[in-house]
Amino acid sequence: MGAGQLTAQSVADDARLSLAAGRSLRVGSTLALALDGALRRLEERANAFAWPTEGFPFENSRFATVPAQNQGDLTATLPDMLPNQSGWIQGDKLLSRSFSAASPADSSSSTGLEAGDYTLRLGLGDKTESLDITVEQGWTNGEVLNAVAQAVNNSTLDVQAEVRSQTGSGILNPETVKTGSFLALTVDRASADQNASLTDTTGHLAGWLGLTDRDLSALPPGEPATLGTLQTTSLAVARPSLYQSRGFDPEAETTLAPGTYTVAYAVGPASGSVYGGEVSITVTAGDTWREVLASMANALGSASPAMAAQLVPARRVWDSATDELHAVVDGVGMSVSAVAPKQGWRLSLSDGTTDAGADNILSATGLNVTAQPGSDGVMVIDGRERTSATNTFTADRGRVVLDLAGTFGETVPVSISGPFERLADGLADVVNAYNGLRDLLLGNADVLRDGLAEDWRTPVAERASALADVGLRETGRDKLLWLSADDFLTALAKDPSTVRAALLGDGALLPALGEKAAKALEDGAEALLKPREEFPERDPMLRSPTLRSELEVEKANQLLDLYDTKVLDGLPAAPWETGGGLLRRRG
Repeated sequence: MGAGQLTAQSVADDARLSLAAGRSLRVGSTLALALDGALRRLEERANAFAWPTEGFPFENSRFATVPAQNQGDLTATLPDMLPNQSGWIQGDKLLSRSFSAASPADSSSSTGLEAGDYTLRLGLGDKTESLDITVEQGWTNGEVLNAVAQAVNNSTLDVQAEVRSQTGSGILNPETVKTGSFLALTVDRASADQNASLTDTTGHLAGWLGLTDRDLSALPPGEPATLGTLQTTSLAVARPSLYQSRGFDPEAETTLAPGTYTVAYAVGPASGSVYGGEVSITVTAGDTWREVLASMANALGSASPAMAAQLVPARRVWDSATDELHAVVDGVGMSVSAVAPKQGWRLSLSDGTTDAGADNILSATGLNVTAQPGSDGVMVIDGRERTSATNTFTADRGRVVLDLAGTFGETVPVSISGPFERLADGLADVVNAYNGLRDLLLGNADVLRDGLAEDWRTPVAERASALADVGLRETGRDKLLWLSADDFLTALAKDPSTVRAALLGDGALLPALGEKAAKALEDGAEALLKPREEFPERDPMLRSPTLRSELEVEKANQLLDLYDTKVLDGLPAAPWETGGGLLRRRG
């Protein structure tokens, strides 16, 4: 190559570097934003690719999907379905026989039971409790069912009873074949014990009810969740009753008069408290607010297993001695809450007896106004309203678990899908995100760090053989990633464990891409750009590029065009010199 050629090549290289330096100044910030978005998409989609709940065989695996916009309010999970490891927990434990009345209150449905006192033994795990029920003369079936349900719901055991009625099988639940009225005993999925029982101690009321076990024996081993969509609506979120005091200066002397105060408490359903009583709090001269509140918390917290009390941080208003300055500062308060309440159970506090002339201690501390009266979680699942004290609901006979965190008035679909199509769609999302990032890296190589595009290709290139076995290959001059859906589905059907190992195992593709994207985001997308000092000093004869706004860049790239002229012929050669026409810039 001659001197002339070397000179020409050198000039061309310098020109390219000069153009790259100018482009870096012009598009650097915009490119960094685009790279940040591409990295976030890749990280999100690589981490979102999830293997379904294992079934046997693999086609019995399932996904539970909640729309993205509702995932903060509702979570859907599928318990383990592997043989001998059943995570299914059927909410309904016992169902009575059905009674002819379409409505439990139907007076025509005579019970046939003798009037008198009956005693039942309710059991949950290794705990039992005696229930006393008096049947009055002439009671209907509905009145007996309601009396048993009330007795169960007033017990301290975590068993809930409900009288249900349906005029045709499958209305309340697809698998419920009973018609008429019947009693259902349920246990919340969150309960540690699940084995419920109801037996006769005196009389034959349990025998008359004809209770039948509702355990998982009716479900074939390994049968997966039903494919389809659950329609859900959240009406209320469960919250325990909570009382919280105002904030006080913990070291300040209490303003309560010395004496003995009592506070009455009650925990239970609206029909009557199950736990109740009074506690005494003694205040002596010189006690600080911290000592008074601690004494109240100790007394209330130890009074009942259904109630907890503790000191909590709180805010208070501080006033200067001259009453000229007011500020909100840290203080101490006390909270009292119901512990693991059953459905419909609430906590209430009230003032008991006090020494003559003593102040009302609930009013003095601010505990007389409840911040949170308590509520049950309520959802509508496939048209049936369901209630839970723990915000955990089950569907499809325990094979789908729904955990509620917020309310939503609209109907939200929860999709239960099989593995093949869902995995293929999820992998296609990852491939698209990877190719989108690669396009950015290749198209802007002149202003990015050297070798960046090749570095990001490494996770794919190093695993080329394993990826080819599951239908993933590089293609074309740009080495973009290509997914053969047919090959992928064939590999899944043949050996899903091999596919999982290639995509999600230790050191597999998707964790590698997710970690690489997360590291790049941690360093900042700007770090992918070539530093300014790596560009050579520009020729002083060349106009130096300057940072410009997006609007200025847009204007600079527009084309000159005649804006207003009636006659094109006869225009001067340089109309901008003579003012022969108006010009505008138009893209």
